[in-house]
Amino acid sequence: MTNVRYKARYHYGGQFLRSRNVRYMNGSIRVQDEDLDRLCFWDLMATAKKLGYNLDNYSVNIYYLKVGQTLVKGLKLIANDGDVLELADEMRRNMIVDIYFELVMGKRNMKLPEALVDHSEKDPINGQGDRVSAENLEHVSGQGERVAAENLEHVSGQGERVAAENLEAVNAQGERVAGKNLEPVDGQDVIVENFEDEGNSDSENELERDSDEAFEEDLVDVQWDNVEDFDVDEELIEARQKVKEYVKRKRTLCLAAHIVDDSAPVTSDKVNVDTDKVPGYESDYLSESDPGSFIQNEKESEEDDGQTTKSSLRNYNSKDVFTDFNVGLRFQNLKMFKTVLSDFSTRQQFEFKYMKNDKIRVRAICSSSGCKWSILCSWCSTNNIFIVKTYNNDHSCLPASKNKRVTAAVIARKYAGEITAMPFIKPRHLRKLVRKDLGVQVSPYVCRTAKGEVIKHMEEKYKEEFQNLNNYAEELKATNYGSTVIVKSDSNSVFDRMYICFEALKRGFLEGCRPIIGLDGCFLKGLVKGQLLVAVGRDGNNQMFPIAWAVVHNENTETWSWFINQLCDDLEIGDGLGWAVISDMQKGLIRSVQEILPLVEQRMCARHIYARWGKMNSGKELQYQFWVTARSPNEPEMRKQLDAMAELENGLAAKEDLLEHWPVQGWCQAFFSDVVKCDVIDNNMCETFNGVILEARCKPIISMLEEIRIYVMKRLVLKREYMKKWKTNYAPRILERLEKSRKLAGKWEVEWNGSAKHEVYWDDAENHLRESYTVRLQNHSCTCRKWDISGVPCQHAVAAIMYEGADPLSYLSEYFCKEMYKKAYMHMLNPVKGQMFWPKSNDGPLLPPLVKRMPGRPAKKRKREPLEGKNRNKLSRVGRRMTCGFCHKEGHNKSGCPTRQQFVRLFNYTI
Repeated sequence: MTNVRYKARYHYGGQFLRSRNVRYMNGSIRVQDEDLDRLCFWDLMATAKKLGYNLDNYSVNIYYLKVGQTLVKGLKLIANDGDVLELADEMRRNMIVDIYFELVMGKRNMKLPEALVDHSEKDPINGQGDRVSAENLEHVSGQGERVAAENLEHVSGQGERVAAENLEAVNAQGERVAGKNLEPVDGQDVIVENFEDEGNSDSENELERDSDEAFEEDLVDVQWDNVEDFDVDEELIEARQKVKEYVKRKRTLCLAAHIVDDSAPVTSDKVNVDTDKVPGYESDYLSESDPGSFIQNEKESEEDDGQTTKSSLRNYNSKDVFTDFNVGLRFQNLKMFKTVLSDFSTRQQFEFKYMKNDKIRVRAICSSSGCKWSILCSWCSTNNIFIVKTYNNDHSCLPASKNKRVTAAVIARKYAGEITAMPFIKPRHLRKLVRKDLGVQVSPYVCRTAKGEVIKHMEEKYKEEFQNLNNYAEELKATNYGSTVIVKSDSNSVFDRMYICFEALKRGFLEGCRPIIGLDGCFLKGLVKGQLLVAVGRDGNNQMFPIAWAVVHNENTETWSWFINQLCDDLEIGDGLGWAVISDMQKGLIRSVQEILPLVEQRMCARHIYARWGKMNSGKELQYQFWVTARSPNEPEMRKQLDAMAELENGLAAKEDLLEHWPVQGWCQAFFSDVVKCDVIDNNMCETFNGVILEARCKPIISMLEEIRIYVMKRLVLKREYMKKWKTNYAPRILERLEKSRKLAGKWEVEWNGSAKHEVYWDDAENHLRESYTVRLQNHSCTCRKWDISGVPCQHAVAAIMYEGADPLSYLSEYFCKEMYKKAYMHMLNPVKGQMFWPKSNDGPLLPPLVKRMPGRPAKKRKREPLEGKNRNKLSRVGRRMTCGFCHKEGHNKSGCPTRQQFVRLFNYTI
């Protein structure tokens, strides 16, 4: 059997560039055989060293190109042996694979293509010293061959002419390298451009064919000399300026050019152009207390005294991006050094062990046998600081998938933000996150311990925020004058409840929203449990408008009464006449509303009523009939639908149960007032607000309240900007509803009585019936009552309006016009200063309420009602036939299998 020879085409010595297309510039090619059984990551690094890369001082990225794909989509970073296995599979399928080497940090091979070098200060000179005339813009080859600039051609070292329509540069070996569209994208890393040689792929030939179309854009990439001598326009002058800026930017980006790969470790975008400076240091100069930090000048010298000299010892600064250690790096203490060392080993995926670890020195080496990496940091008595005295960064080991230095403390420090935002995260999910980010395997016990440390720190954070709660309340009242902020505590200074209603929200609701309020409560999901009570209104576009919120211990009649009393004082509701309140069936809420607001129109959420009624009266037909009844706009229609419900199977008992336990006046539109101009039958506006602040409810109290405040502040701004995009003088969602009524108005006939009434009717020829309604345009009323309770003309009203030749928009309620919407969102919330600027409250610090630990495992999700929608991310098992795992028969499971029980009795043992 003949041995199969696999080849690798190595592209080296070049640099990746891109604009619209992706290319590899100024590189060379070498093809050699590869043994796939011996191929590994360090074998590729050894090849890079043979190709001339200095791996001791510079870093090299290695990529391979998937056959048949372009460099834009098919380039794959080789970061470990797992990627090498994928490379080997690619070789087995295609026999030959292109491999690219890229210098990441360093000065070598960073020369720019000649077409991009700035020659603005001098004329280009050829290899024989002849000056090239700028009038003709000609370039000259090494053999003196002149190339007309009209064709914008470049010449190789062997005199080969290369058309600049394709904007190709030529390397020292005469190989052609595409250079089209070399300008990088702002804010992105320099990414791969395609290396062109003889035998281009189809995708590369397409790049050449596209070059003529982009010819004018390619002119920007050419450095023009003495452009004032030409009759050019302002665009060309602007393009020349762009080229100068590009060359400066390119020199910077070449030092840190790399390709972002999802599987590669995340690196910082910050690049230090001055290679003499290492990131992560505070200053390049000696401290004033260091000896030799100043130069003493002579008395008659004109130079300033006290010039600071550069120091070879640099302080570590945790605020800067740290890339690597170096000899002379200084640390304040060994704890800081060991923390940085642990983070560095985690990022570089290697494990180290301490050879010396005492109060004055730390010496560490790589745990892998044979690896020369080592570091020593010890006390320097001269500078009174810890200094890295020896450092060998030569690694010869493979990346480690396990690292003992990734302890629970390290995980807690790195993922404190994630755990704080999601205290319910499970250890197994945290373990996967560590594996993805750090590339190491950790045990579930370590993740559980790390989460416990963060939770313990959160408890301290909770105590701290409760201590500053009174100060925070004073700051809110000082920055948002007129706002109501109330904090109450018991005799032992333990927090009891807090109420917030900003002046901007109060005025916006009263001036631009309808007099309907939704009340609801939701649980706090942090360490300190409690309830968040909210009051939400509806704006002119039928969207939610937050009014006020309060934090209480639990939800009962006393807390709801306190909250509603505060709300009535702020909004001046009085006894509730002319107002409507819609709520769920919360504990104590209905009784509190009846006692405090005796004249208010009290609505109950139909969705929650059906959730309870539907437990005993299930079925699609009953469900449909319930919602048709709830949306009946008048009493005759409601009675008709209730009679239809009674005719269904088990419908009579369902009807009686519905009317007995839930009075129809609270959830049917037929009994809604025509003053509020809102026909909603559910409390979804409160549910929406609770869903928006879901993540905030997991945080400590001040952090939660601040996130809610910032969300509301941003929402006021967004709604003002949204209003500017309206094409008419009325809200878009209201116009959609009016359009539906207009489409249904075509079948109706209209007769005018000569006064202020119109009869709108429709003859049902099949059933020999006439359906008729009376419309009063002046009163904005229709006998169907849809127009009365909603403020939007119904289909009968639209037919009468069109009969009169009027515009239906003029008959919309004033609550839906642009002016009212502007009044609702014209007031602004003022920003809050930092904690150090908060005024001191006379009430003093508060203590957090006691956490009552309930027996059993705490529930993380709300218990759903039987008829509520289930989790859509998980396939439901409803309707699936149960199959026994022992006898494989349907109708029972393994635990109740009769065959298994007989088998156990016969053989007297347990399966």
